Parts: sequence; C-alpha cells; structure tokens
Amino acid sequence: MRLDQISTFSSYPAVAAFVRDHVSMQRGDIRDILRLPLPRQKMTHGCNLAAASLLCGFISGISVSIHRPPKKVGSGHAFKLLLEHFFPWPAGQQAKVGAKLIYDLFRNPLAHALAVPRKSAGQITINRIRFRSRSGKIQHTGLTSRQLGALDDLRRRPTWAHPTLAGSPGSWTLLVEGFYRDVLEMLAKLGNDSAQLTAAENRFAAGKFIWR
Repeated sequence: MRLDQISTFSSYPAVAAFVRDHVSMQRGDIRDILRLPLPRQKMTHGCNLAAASLLCGFISGISVSIHRPPKKVGSGHAFKLLLEHFFPWPAGQQAKVGAKLIYDLFRNPLAHALAVPRKSAGQITINRIRFRSRSGKIQHTGLTSRQLGALDDLRRRPTWAHPTLAGSPGSWTLLVEGFYRDVLEMLAKLGNDSAQLTAAENRFAAGKFIWR
C-alpha cells in the first residue's frame, strides 16, 4: 500500500501530493532495510540502528510538516506532541511518558551521539525480530515479501508485530518492526484528523511545507 493511498488523504490533494513526493520514498527506504540481512548476497547486517534512526527522522519530519501543534514550539516538543496525540500506544503505556522515552533514549542519541545514550538511561537495545519455522529453524534473512505485506496491511496487525517499546526504567528495548508498524498507524490516525489535514492542505497549497 502506498501512503498517499490512505483513503483520508484523497480529499486533500496538496497533502496527498506531499505524501507521495516526499514521504513515501522515505518509507520505501525503511521497507528495504527491513529486508536485511541478506546473507546470500554477503549482506550480514540487519541495520537496526539505521532503521530506527530513519523512523525517528520520519516522525520528526511529519511533526513539522503535516502535523502542527496548537502553538509554535521547538522541534523536540513537536516530535513528542505528535507521538502523544497520534502514536498507537498500547494499553497501560502513558503517551507522554512513551513519547519522552522515544525522544530521549532513541531519537537524540541516534541523531547526535552515535546511538550512545546517557549513562543514567541504563541498558538501551534496538532489536529486530527473529522468526522460527515450525521445525524450529531460524530465518536468517530480514522480512520476506509476505511478512512485509502483512506489516503494511493496516486492516489487521500481525501478532508478531509487538509494540515499539518493551522493558522498564533502566532497561528499554525498541523493536524495529513494531516501530515501523506503529509509525504507519500513527500516520493513518493523523490522516483521520480533519482539522490537522485541512490546516496542512492550506499551508501546502500556499507552498509552505515546513511550518517551522
């Protein structure tokens, strides 16, 4: 599914064009990374850090373009507000706390410190899913085409696409596949907010794509 084909975008042509021309290609980069590793091609890295960094950058870009807070704020605050209001947080996860965790433990270190968190953060891990067949054999590649298709299907969430964050203070893990799916759901939820999309449509039609 192409992002500009999310049905709610079709009523906002300038937004749909922006998603098609600027957002979808970045999502495509992330999808291709999720196919890694490919051992037969001697590509043995899963690119966990690159995928998480791209997804954080994706959120950051949406937070200063399609989404706009009620008042002008800094980029970090905008990032967290987008997550608070539109990210599909699981039951029991406070949105404000979760948004701060993603920003403080992953976004900032990935963007500015070679993914090295502050000492007070404790153990921080970025993981990928390892699938097993019924016989117990481990899948040594990244996602297959079928698995990617299931992850992209917004009608139903795969049972293996666990939430982005797991753990507790002092030990947090970010699951790349869950993060990717949650970001897609975030964008679809944003697409259902008529006030946000109407405002974005007016800005984009006037040629202003980044409100900051």
